[in-house]
Amino acid sequence: MHEQVSSDYNQESLYSIHGRIGRIRFLAYSLLLNIMLIPLVLIAGGLFEAISYLFGSDSLIANTLIFLIGILTFLVYFYILLTPSKRRLNDLNKSGWVSLLWFIPMINIILWLCLVFVKGDIGINNYGAPSRPPSLLIKIIAALMPITIIFMVICIALVLSVFKHAYQL
Repeated sequence: MHEQVSSDYNQESLYSIHGRIGRIRFLAYSLLLNIMLIPLVLIAGGLFEAISYLFGSDSLIANTLIFLIGILTFLVYFYILLTPSKRRLNDLNKSGWVSLLWFIPMINIILWLCLVFVKGDIGINNYGAPSRPPSLLIKIIAALMPITIIFMVICIALVLSVFKHAYQL
C-alpha cells in the first residue's frame, strides 16, 4: 500500500511548521485549521462591535484597537494558510517560501492543484522523513474537503443570486 523506504516517520503535530505531510494529511490539516479559524473570526467580529459600541465608531481608540485586532486575526490566518502548504511543499522537496504563491491570483489555484495531486518524495529528502501513513480518521477528514469546497461554492452562488434579485442587478 505505502511505498516507504524508511521506517522513520515525521512525528510533527498539526500546528508545526517543521517536517513534511502527504497529500491526504494536507487536505485534512487544511480543513481542520480552517474550521478552527471560524471561532477566531467570530470573536474578532464581536470585539469589533463591542469596541465600536464602547468607544464610538469614530473614536481613535476604537479604530486603533480594531486595527490591532484585525492585524492579529490576519497573522493567525496567515499562519493557518501557510503551515500545511509549507509542510506539503517540503514533502515535494521544495522550499516553504513557494507557499507565498497563495497570494498571487490564478497561480494559487495551480499551487493548490499541485499540493493536492503531485506525489511527494517516498523516502527522506532535504526536509526530513516522510509523515506517517494517514489514519482512517485523517482519510475521512480529507474526504470531507472536496465536499466542503462544493458546499462553499453552492453557498456563494446562492448568496450572489439573492443579492442579484434583491438589488435587481
